[in-house]
Amino acid sequence: MTTSVDVYSQTNPAFLGVVLHEFAKGYHKASDTYPSYVLMYLPCPIVVSKKLARTLEGTNATTGLAKWYLRSPELQINIVNEVRRSVTFTRRALQYALLSNVFKMRDSTLVPLDGAFKTKPKDPTGRRIEDRPFTAANRLGQWCGQVDSAERIFALLGLRP
Repeated sequence: MTTSVDVYSQTNPAFLGVVLHEFAKGYHKASDTYPSYVLMYLPCPIVVSKKLARTLEGTNATTGLAKWYLRSPELQINIVNEVRRSVTFTRRALQYALLSNVFKMRDSTLVPLDGAFKTKPKDPTGRRIEDRPFTAANRLGQWCGQVDSAERIFALLGLRP
């Protein structure tokens, strides 16, 4: 079985490590704390899957996690399976990011390190949100940071860590 170039590039640990870094930065911006390790399994399946990333269209940093989730029936149906399917890729991205000093582990949280990248990762401009994974990950991180509890976030999304 061969893997298409698109799937290979979207499951690349370095790319997903940047997605996770943006999520953690967004989380910290909203809460002054860092995201729990278990929350890092959320952003990759949502922002990399075009089907789920489309649910972010028309949102902004103030929309909030509950409002976004409740107005997206396709997300409510698919999120459990998407998170399950992406566990291996997310785990590889976390391992890569930790070994590459993108994050520092502090207790059970991941602290994104400044200067982890030679150039600042940027999304292309003028595209829809499903084509801007770093922006989407940062926004999702801000919403999770506003809730600031992994247990409440998982309960809201109908997930169990």
